Amino acid sequence: MKTTVKSAAIFLISVFAVLSYIFAGCASVYKPDDRDDIFREATAWFESQTSRYEIITGEEVDGRVVFLTGTKNPGTDDYQFLQAFVVDKTKTDGFEVSAWSDGQRGVSAGFSTYVLDSGDLTIIFGDTTDSIFDFVNARRIDVEFTEARVSFADRKNETLKITGNAPYILVIEGGYQVQDVEFISGDLIVKYSDFYSDDLMENSETLDTSHVFE
Repeated sequence: MKTTVKSAAIFLISVFAVLSYIFAGCASVYKPDDRDDIFREATAWFESQTSRYEIITGEEVDGRVVFLTGTKNPGTDDYQFLQAFVVDKTKTDGFEVSAWSDGQRGVSAGFSTYVLDSGDLTIIFGDTTDSIFDFVNARRIDVEFTEARVSFADRKNETLKITGNAPYILVIEGGYQVQDVEFISGDLIVKYSDFYSDDLMENSETLDTSHVFE
């Protein structure tokens, strides 16, 4: 994983909406039935390039396509890793991956969260489960998060409705620095910054795209 766990507190992140671009992940594989042509074309291209990364959900954003994908270990049904991909159309009417990132699911802790900064898009992705680990008391706690309060370094906070126990992905316009996130389940409020020592933007640059499907 890209983040380092602190010794105390509990945390979970789930799907939330900010600004004008959003789409939520789901537990089942996405089937592109009624999407725009560019989305269908990008999906077909992506699936022709790899069988390793399984599309969970995706969205067209101003002529670009963003996918949330997952990878499974052989003989297993659950995703072990999640990825975010930004796919652009080329001048020759083909497609290419312009940015991507990946991260391990939060099976042990009960959550994961990662940020991909592609320049003009900021993408937050990961997964949730229906329980989180309380490191202080060494026990699991059942949760049902219903709200997320997102803090930015250069704009006001947003409080949003969320759905837990699923992969998620959030796409907002670029240029915003995600500072912290609070997650609310009944009377329980937990912060990313209380659980992780790494800044959310610290590992947000794209991974190498030149050999992404090899």
